[in-house]
Amino acid sequence: MRTIVSDTRQDMAVLDLRELPEGSTRVDRSLSSEVVGLSLDEMTAAEPILLTIDVARTGGSLELRGRIRGVAHESCSRCAESFERAFDESFLFFATPAQDGDDADTSEDDDLIFHDGRSIDLCGRVRELVLISAPMAPVCHAECKGLCPICGANQNQTRCDCKRCELDPRWQVIRDHLNETRSGGK
Repeated sequence: MRTIVSDTRQDMAVLDLRELPEGSTRVDRSLSSEVVGLSLDEMTAAEPILLTIDVARTGGSLELRGRIRGVAHESCSRCAESFERAFDESFLFFATPAQDGDDADTSEDDDLIFHDGRSIDLCGRVRELVLISAPMAPVCHAECKGLCPICGANQNQTRCDCKRCELDPRWQVIRDHLNETRSGGK
């Protein structure tokens, strides 16, 4: 298997099809959040995103099997503290030459990529994989206590003396069940 390592170009998530020979080739790239198109609102990578692709080429058709790995900066949905989360996602895409009426780089099938015969831009696909790897409500650790709903203190760092309002008695059955579950009961 031939290996192509390229980390000196601006468009590092673009595969130049003219460089890929028939058969199997491994492509390793190191991508920044900016190259992939991640905004600060979505997520940023704490270090470069590592992209490894095993490309099997037969004529104009390609099978792209690979992984993306990295570390993302996140904000805890409970306590709002920043933390880092590792991600590791595998993928499998098929690429075929675009025919009349096919738009290069787009397809209704998520696993199929049409290309123009010169290059394939994987930025959008890598961005999508990174975002899909993120939990909807990231937490810094499973036991995170979050913020006090009254004063806003981070309950992982300090215990406040705020008075909690009494629970509506209709919810007591659920609270009892949760306490039983946590203590190893039912």
